[in-house]
Amino acid sequence: MGSIGSFSLPVIKRLLNILNEHSSGINRTNLAGKAGLNYGACAKYVELLELLRWVDLSQVHGGLVFLTRVGREFMVLLVEGKNDAYESIEKHVSDSIRDHHDPQWNYTSSTTRENDTNQGVFGNIIMIIEDDRDLLLTYKLFLTGQGLNVIAFSDPHAALQEFASMRSRSIDLVVSDIRMKSMNGIQLYKELKLIDPDIRIILVSALDAGPELVSALPGFRKKDFISKPVNQDVFTRIVKATIAEVRSQLVENHYRSN
Repeated sequence: MGSIGSFSLPVIKRLLNILNEHSSGINRTNLAGKAGLNYGACAKYVELLELLRWVDLSQVHGGLVFLTRVGREFMVLLVEGKNDAYESIEKHVSDSIRDHHDPQWNYTSSTTRENDTNQGVFGNIIMIIEDDRDLLLTYKLFLTGQGLNVIAFSDPHAALQEFASMRSRSIDLVVSDIRMKSMNGIQLYKELKLIDPDIRIILVSALDAGPELVSALPGFRKKDFISKPVNQDVFTRIVKATIAEVRSQLVENHYRSN
């Protein structure tokens, strides 16, 4: 997948409503037209919904898209506008996608983890902070789709509080947007570094001056900056490369201290 804006819950809601109206199924071309999407974007949403088991693609009836019982339940949740809609969907996304991950990136069962006699030494979580909740869901999809363990926050203050409360090595990496309303990413970077000077932080921004803004931050490296609009391949490659570096350093430090 190349550059995309995000997976948007309003769009998902619209698709589910259309599918609910076509109980006998609808082909993807007509679904795209009714939803006001181009075919490529619609295909990506259908791929996501199938992965979540919210739709079924019937080959018996020419590959029509059908809404499943689970999809109908989440459609009701979205229609009712419940406050926990995002949380419920994000949890379902994480649980569903984790079943389809690439084992190469399953750190909870990696060689390093299996050979670690001091359980808890190696971190296992990526923290994402982004106040645009559609983008937050999108980034989470990118990473959980790779088998990575992600916790996501739309409120940087809540993320900072959670970071401070967790054991120092529970989090491998923080990925944060720069432009946020209550606390910008540069302020957050400084606060996180006060808690743990060694934490690796990737900053994401659409600001043209973004690279210059972050270049003066202590310990920040040029390769830890990602420009928006985010490209999925670039995003996951940078995150996985950074995680690999963090893991390697943790292993080295662990064996040096023993």
